[in-house]
Amino acid sequence: MKRALLSFVGVFAVFVVGLASLGVWSLHRQLSSAQGRAVSLINELRSLRIGESPYQEAKQIAEKYGTVRAGSDWGLYDCSDGYFERCQYQIVVERPWVSRMLLRFPFSKWSGLRYWNGTADILISDGKVSEYSFSAVFRTPDGQWRGFGAEETSLFGEHAVEAKVSDSYRIERNDLIMTASDYPNKGYQLMASVLGQATTVERQRAWHFNLECLTQSAGCKEICDVQPDAWKDFYLGRGRSDAAKYGERYSFCTDAALLK
Repeated sequence: MKRALLSFVGVFAVFVVGLASLGVWSLHRQLSSAQGRAVSLINELRSLRIGESPYQEAKQIAEKYGTVRAGSDWGLYDCSDGYFERCQYQIVVERPWVSRMLLRFPFSKWSGLRYWNGTADILISDGKVSEYSFSAVFRTPDGQWRGFGAEETSLFGEHAVEAKVSDSYRIERNDLIMTASDYPNKGYQLMASVLGQATTVERQRAWHFNLECLTQSAGCKEICDVQPDAWKDFYLGRGRSDAAKYGERYSFCTDAALLK
């Protein structure tokens, strides 16, 4: 009887371990797929031209990647409703169930699984693309929330914390609040913005992302790992003084060589 019980426990343990391993493998596969999807999406977004690309080009991208209902405080329609005078497409990179599981999964750091998700927005005005952006949020190995992104727009907004690189390129620092997350649920985001007249170099620096670390076991330690050029431009223009005044966390980088 005792031997049979031990045998049953052993088989059950193997089953549980196998099931857990299958779950981890599935999540890793989904994250890898999402990374490739993000890279492809970013490349297609960058083919759009502000004030020139017709809504049909944005529609092709939206239909290829799928959209979610876009919520806006500016009275914009969702473009999926067919109103192209003033509307918005919103595309989410991760599958909803993956995003929810990684946001809540308490053992993610054991298996190298950490939450990240990306969102693309395309705005249409008078039937043409007026703005597009990509942004993402990730959790660092030590549990901090960080965000990064880039946008091309026709007009800069007003931001309290930003580094103005030129009249057509700037990087802003925004607060993050992850309402569905356990403590700590606050963090910071860097968002690079360029106007249509930005130079090729400015546009390349704003949109240069290293997304590989998002799916690696070590993870992205800070914003400088995933958005190196725009981070550097912000650090030289504003971040260095913030770090000296408020603490090293405001450098958004752990690589001492990059902080010199």
